[in-house]
Amino acid sequence: MQQLLVSIVMPAYNAEAYISLAIDSVLRQTWQNFELIIMDDGSQDETPNLIRQYASQDKRIRPVFNAKNLGVAESRNRGLRLSQGDYIAFLDSDDIWRPQKLEKQLQLAQTTGAAILYSSYALIDEKGKKKCNDYIVPSQVDYPSLLKCNVIGCSTVLLSREVATRYHFERQYYHEDYALWLQILKDGYMAVGATEVLVDYRVMAQSRAGNKYTSAKYRWQIYREKLGFSFFRSAILFFQYGIAGLKKYQKSKKEN
Repeated sequence: MQQLLVSIVMPAYNAEAYISLAIDSVLRQTWQNFELIIMDDGSQDETPNLIRQYASQDKRIRPVFNAKNLGVAESRNRGLRLSQGDYIAFLDSDDIWRPQKLEKQLQLAQTTGAAILYSSYALIDEKGKKKCNDYIVPSQVDYPSLLKCNVIGCSTVLLSREVATRYHFERQYYHEDYALWLQILKDGYMAVGATEVLVDYRVMAQSRAGNKYTSAKYRWQIYREKLGFSFFRSAILFFQYGIAGLKKYQKSKKEN
């Protein structure tokens, strides 16, 4: 197990405010056998310079600069094609990993044989302040369960190389990561979660996760277009998605 290499794919676009925190959280991992592939997607701020500075100090960091803006889905796909690891992880440039994130998920992968690993996470705002209760995931999820509620946060995911080389993110879907997890589970692969909080997931008002109306609209698109479900079945799943979202962002009584 000590020889396993993890490829970390980090897409970045105008991320100067947070990317150093994200990179530092990778460098602090207790699992040090990794390569960090940072895909700069045509940033117009200081993001490219920050990436170059880190890469000059650590050879495990592999900077890639897209000639034009490709979007997050295709940037991740390009990173996947360049990856060399036995496992592939994803980290958005504004999220933060806890130090034992990789080590604990690799141990879980070895004991369960799961092809996709995920974890619980904390939800933080622009200033790093906790927004609500930690999101505690189930220890395992299957395709029918994931249809009702997406418990797999992209920055928590670790994929086996077999799965990572077989699938790709579809850029036509706003929730391209959710669409991918559904396809993997539909094909019969196992997904196992670490119930411990291993990631700080940043939710900002202007981000995709922060725009609830847009998220809801494109969740409906996945049910109807990607999966081809009937209006009735889509409506039931959409209702379950809404209820799960309300619970996810609920604050405890002590915090209110």
